Amino acid sequence: MKRLTTIVLLPVFIFCYLLGISSPVFSQQPQKRKTERVHEIRQKYLSDKLHLTADQSRRFWPVYDQYEKELRDRRRQFNSSFTNRKNAFLSDEEARKYLAASLDLQEDIIRIKRKYNDQLLKIISGRQLANLNEAEKDFKKILIQQLKTK
Repeated sequence: MKRLTTIVLLPVFIFCYLLGISSPVFSQQPQKRKTERVHEIRQKYLSDKLHLTADQSRRFWPVYDQYEKELRDRRRQFNSSFTNRKNAFLSDEEARKYLAASLDLQEDIIRIKRKYNDQLLKIISGRQLANLNEAEKDFKKILIQQLKTK
């Protein structure tokens, strides 16, 4: 059991260490470079967690990147429509429009996920795809933790 814990936690500690030593580099580079570096770290982390073969990795990342882009674009579209959402809504009508658009966003996210699940299942196993969701959550937690300690 101790060996299993070490095997599972070692990549996380290595990731945290690498992210920690690279933070001074982040502060001196433009935002685009920071984003690229986080993307590279995420790729390595997810590849390790999913145990992707070289062939799977070659086919997986273009599809996954397109999936992420679609989700990001849809969220940006929603956010640009409701820049005032953090403040109190001016009227009930505006609040209702926001709620309806929020539900539409959630439906679109589910539609995008279903679309890409089908594509990804042609590349990786169902177990790997299920692990992808957990690995994404874990990566986000680690990233948020690193940003909090920065």
